[in-house]
Amino acid sequence: MRKLALLLFAMLIACYSQAQDKIWSLEKCIDYAISNNIQVKKQMLAVKASEVDLQQSKMNILPGVNGGTGYSKSFKTVNQFTNQFYNGGQVSLSVSGNITLFNGFQMMNAIKQSAINLRSSKYDQDQLMNDISLNIATQYLSILFYKEQLNNAESELDITKQQATRMSQMVEAGTKAEGDLLNIEAQVAAEELAVVNAKSNLDLGYLTLYQLLDLPESDRFLVEVPNLQVLNQSALQATPNSIYEMALNNQPSIKSADLKVKSAELTLKRSYAALMPTLALSAQINTGFQTNMTTIDQITPFYPTIGYTQSGNIPVISSFPEYNYTYKKFNWNDQLNSNIQKSLGIYMSIPIFGKMQGQNNVKRSRLNIESSKLDLQQAKQQLNKTIEQAYSDARAALNKYFSAEKKVNATRESFHYSEQRFNVGLLSGVDYNNAKKDLSAAESELLQAKYEYFFRSTVLDFYMGKPLTLN
Repeated sequence: MRKLALLLFAMLIACYSQAQDKIWSLEKCIDYAISNNIQVKKQMLAVKASEVDLQQSKMNILPGVNGGTGYSKSFKTVNQFTNQFYNGGQVSLSVSGNITLFNGFQMMNAIKQSAINLRSSKYDQDQLMNDISLNIATQYLSILFYKEQLNNAESELDITKQQATRMSQMVEAGTKAEGDLLNIEAQVAAEELAVVNAKSNLDLGYLTLYQLLDLPESDRFLVEVPNLQVLNQSALQATPNSIYEMALNNQPSIKSADLKVKSAELTLKRSYAALMPTLALSAQINTGFQTNMTTIDQITPFYPTIGYTQSGNIPVISSFPEYNYTYKKFNWNDQLNSNIQKSLGIYMSIPIFGKMQGQNNVKRSRLNIESSKLDLQQAKQQLNKTIEQAYSDARAALNKYFSAEKKVNATRESFHYSEQRFNVGLLSGVDYNNAKKDLSAAESELLQAKYEYFFRSTVLDFYMGKPLTLN
């Protein structure tokens, strides 16, 4: 029994943990989106590619070394030692190396440019993550808005249904006309439709969030509802200009655009360097051996008989010696040593006329610098416009919220008074419905202003370098 109780307790804990995992905060949504978004993964690959480019630009300074070998089959080749034909194979070996001594500092500037491009790629990745985070935060707030809108619609429907029940009793008692009951029932139907529309908006809001997250259906969740306080007005305590100055220092889009200008300037330097002479050093060593190769082992001189005398038949010996040769196999290691050839050279390449390609590359590099500067200027202008608009919208939403809050309080008091008069039969159903509609409209305006302010202030906090959070 004890084991069974422990097993049931563990199952309950597991179920509770699983249920807890189905409630996601804004931070968890953002973390999941960044970890699983395909665009982010592709940008990460781009960063790794930039790292490879930087590594290669550094390695380009080192000497280049190449080795080579080959084999060829010879038929009736003349032996250089015996002057006889033989059949055999020939193996060749070579090692060569070269290093650039000077090329107008192209390689050094290439290293600097690759390092800048790597940093720019990382900032592009950060900017992509920021854009995704803002999209997630926008949709998350939309869901919170739809949830509160649904709660309000359901509360209003409950109140109206209660009034419809009272009205039905009053009609049965003869204290109210049936027309008033019909008006209340029409209001119930209208508010039931409002609840259906609110549920539909909430479902579509969740679907949009799921699609932004690329979340499978089996992992669907509900959002965590934080305690949002409109009284927190820290975002509006700063000025738009001060927020813009902070954003210039922390927004990756600005940093990336600035680095792209520096990269373009290094491209111009490399274009100029391509017009300068290049100095290089090279060295090479070659050797090889032949199979079935023989060489002279020993040389034995002798003086041959060239004739005989007429009298006495005495042999006449030549004054010039001739030689007898003995041969041995020429070992491959001896051949390698005897066949070594070495070379060392220094070379200069001077561009004289390259069909104006170098000069045109310089012109294109200058144009690219100007284009990069314009991109940076445009990014700054867009950032400033976005901050000014968000600040203006946040201030307007806050003012609208306070005005709507006063309107809701006044309208709620007026509705309570109308409700009391309606309950005692001093107010018609039409007037009661109109009072309730006025309260619903005021509450809707308050709700919209509340979430408009939350979104705009969250954007301003984000541009000031604060993390995206609703807590």
